[in-house]
Amino acid sequence: MKKTLFASLLLLFSSSLCSAQSNVHRCEVSITDFNIDDKIKLGSLTANVEPEKLSIKAFRFPDTKLFVTASVLYMQASPYIKGSPPVEMILTLALSRKAYSAIEPEMKMADVITNARATVSLKAFEEAEIETIYLGKPEAVIVTLECRK
Repeated sequence: MKKTLFASLLLLFSSSLCSAQSNVHRCEVSITDFNIDDKIKLGSLTANVEPEKLSIKAFRFPDTKLFVTASVLYMQASPYIKGSPPVEMILTLALSRKAYSAIEPEMKMADVITNARATVSLKAFEEAEIETIYLGKPEAVIVTLECRK
C-alpha cells in the first residue's frame, strides 16, 4: 500500500513538474563574430507562456555604447476570447543606442541600428531563432535571440 501511494505521489509530482516546465520558454541572446566564429552569450531571459504576456530584457553590447534588447510576446488566436491559450509567439531583437522597456512603442529610427522580428507558431514549437547583422565593427557580427521549450 505504501509503495502504491508513493508511486502515485511520484507520478503526480513528475507530471505536474512537466506541465509547469511547458509553460516557460528559455531564451538566450548571443553575438557571433563572422571572421572567427566566436559565440559570446550576452545573457538570457525566461518567458512565461501567457496570452499578451511580454517578456523583455536589455543587454549591453560589448565594447560599445549600444544595447541589445530582446522581447518575447505570446498572442492568442482571438483577443476577444478571454482565457484562450496563446497560439503564437513574436520574437523581437533590437540593437540600439538605448535599452528599451517596450520595444515597438519606444523605438525611434535615429536610435535603432538594426532589428529583427519573427512570428512563430506554438503548435509544434521546440526551438526558434532570429538573427540580425551588425556591420559597425571592423568585422560583421551576428546578433541572435534563440528560444527553447
